[in-house]
Amino acid sequence: MEEMLKTLLLERSVREFYQRYHAQLDQQMLTQWPDFFTEDASYLVTNRANFEEDMLVYNVFCEGKKMLIDRALGLQKAVWFRDRLQRRFAGSIEITHQSEHALEVVSSFMVTESRQGEPSTLLLTSESQDSLSVAPDGTLQFSKRLCIIDAEVLPDSIIYPI
Repeated sequence: MEEMLKTLLLERSVREFYQRYHAQLDQQMLTQWPDFFTEDASYLVTNRANFEEDMLVYNVFCEGKKMLIDRALGLQKAVWFRDRLQRRFAGSIEITHQSEHALEVVSSFMVTESRQGEPSTLLLTSESQDSLSVAPDGTLQFSKRLCIIDAEVLPDSIIYPI
């Protein structure tokens, strides 16, 4: 019974982590986005065709928190992006492996986009294969976030974090 309670609490903690992550991005709080990552984390975006062919071609490649900070600051100054509003909708979130200080998590999600004066559209559907670091106090951070976009052609606004 105690083990089951630990598992349920861990699953809840992971779901809440992803909910906070998505909420920060939905609210365009880019300066806080890098805080979800460890200092040496990687953030990668590719399409499913490249991933399934083991082609290491990434549309977005950030290695280390400094690159994430740089990206966040650059996006805040990107005038062309300001009229867009994105919303993330999480699907399944599954812990596939765990150790004392790390978790492997697979999640599915979709992102919608609304532009001023236009109807909302489905921007992308995706799966993420993430490695999470677990601090002694239970705090979670991405040590690797790999987003695999289902479509072969990625939208221009993929520049914004997903």
